[in-house]
Amino acid sequence: RHCVEAAEGAKASGAVRVGNGDNTREIPIDRWEVAPGGDGALMHTTEDMGLSHYAEIDDQACYSGQATAYGWSPSGSGKGKQLPVANATITGKSQYNLYEGAPGIKAQMEEGAAIQGGDSGGPLFYEGKVTGVVTASINPVADAAAGKSGDGALPDSDVD
Repeated sequence: RHCVEAAEGAKASGAVRVGNGDNTREIPIDRWEVAPGGDGALMHTTEDMGLSHYAEIDDQACYSGQATAYGWSPSGSGKGKQLPVANATITGKSQYNLYEGAPGIKAQMEEGAAIQGGDSGGPLFYEGKVTGVVTASINPVADAAAGKSGDGALPDSDVD
């Protein structure tokens, strides 16, 4: 939601990137709908994405366990053909509820990874299902000052 809200009333634009490696392609977006609560939006593409299968959606929020987060981040924003991925530990419910949404999921990125601008909208997978969507980092100023990240990005993040 925070990615498209500034453009509210504007004509939807941009594209969804699908595929991997040399099979990457972009499909234009022709409209989007913002969720009434929480930091989410749905985008409509001008054509079927033609994927062989789609990820399952977890019908129960998970507040502990190992997960995998994906996002394009500034360092991978369109330059590469591989979607960056990071392992994460889900550590509980987040008290940082964006846009009056339901409690989010708090996840700690591992192995030096950090959620960064450009990762918003990326999926958080738990046991092979999408259990959340990357939306925000917590307290970037304090963590950057403490040396927890090299570029102001955070190892803790919230997902709806």
